[in-house]
Amino acid sequence: MRVGLLGARRGAARLTPVVAVVLLGGCAGSSGSASGVAVSSGSPPARAAAGMAFDPVTGSLVLVGGSTGLCQENDPVLRQTWTFRNGRWSVSRVGPVPDLFAGGVVDDEALHGLIRVGSTTASPNYETWMFTSGGWRQLQPQSSPAAVRPVGISYFAATGPAIVYDKAWRRVVLLVQHPGGVNVYWGFDGVRWRVLAAPAGVSRAFALVAMAYDDALAGTVVAGETGQDTDQPRLVTWLVSHGRWQQLGQQPDQLGAAMAAGPVATDASTFDPDDGTVALLDAPNEHPEDGVRMTLWLLRSGTWKQSPTADGPLSRTDESVTYDSAARAVVVFGGLDKDTPTSAHLPLLADTWLLTRGGWRHAAGPLAHIAAKDCPL
Repeated sequence: MRVGLLGARRGAARLTPVVAVVLLGGCAGSSGSASGVAVSSGSPPARAAAGMAFDPVTGSLVLVGGSTGLCQENDPVLRQTWTFRNGRWSVSRVGPVPDLFAGGVVDDEALHGLIRVGSTTASPNYETWMFTSGGWRQLQPQSSPAAVRPVGISYFAATGPAIVYDKAWRRVVLLVQHPGGVNVYWGFDGVRWRVLAAPAGVSRAFALVAMAYDDALAGTVVAGETGQDTDQPRLVTWLVSHGRWQQLGQQPDQLGAAMAAGPVATDASTFDPDDGTVALLDAPNEHPEDGVRMTLWLLRSGTWKQSPTADGPLSRTDESVTYDSAARAVVVFGGLDKDTPTSAHLPLLADTWLLTRGGWRHAAGPLAHIAAKDCPL
């Protein structure tokens, strides 16, 4: 899901309703694939910015798309649908997946299916697709948001739209970040996409960090930073409830500074009904040393507080994060390894992590990144 934080952006056991938003940044797996990207046995090929959401009909996670650093149209693995159930990944036998850039995925409770939104080279607008037990099918809304084109060849979630299902509104909500610092907030009711009102503080000069629906607060949490071009960036958190925007209390300066360290995965967010907090994972700096773990922040009663973490995922960005209702855990998959400076070869990840009340557990995929060569310009 795409802000499903941290959701996800740049995310466990049974208490009060909770939203977990996880934003990450590093580490993945190896073997061989037709796309030229090494994969681990029984795990999706390494990638960043994949769409991932829990499907309540099948009781499994669904993962699609993303970026392997290769030309999108030449990478058939991105047109596969993977499912995660009982701790194991498998390729679904449903038909081919639409070839979309990035493309977040979220469960639409009103339409009883998973919604995927992403762009193509052929359409000026974002496409909207639905996944049910019968597979993927394209919807034809009466209106659609204008697509933000990829910058260069590689396209990651940090430059794509953030998506979440708003239970109070009973509609999918999309926040599109356009070049020049202009953000547009959209809602989808199953028939058409409509522009929704948003404060000037969100519409401009606001770099989205994460977005997730919080059952406890009965609204969508939208967290982002302002002052990115200054020495003192500041995290600002909003709550959107029934169309009304309310800015939450003062946020810690050190979190705002951490968010300025580098790009985060805006679709890495999820609702966690087991903890009663919004959990946000961020990379500690632009190029951390080997072995640096993600920093975990928890939003409780409108205030962010840092929580100690150990043995969790290594620093990364553009990971996929969602809540698995069957496993009762926040699930983190793949991303771009931030322990390794980006070069001509992208350090992609294919590891799967589960976060529960008992802490982090590595569930699948090797713990070493895979160097995938990017497309020539």
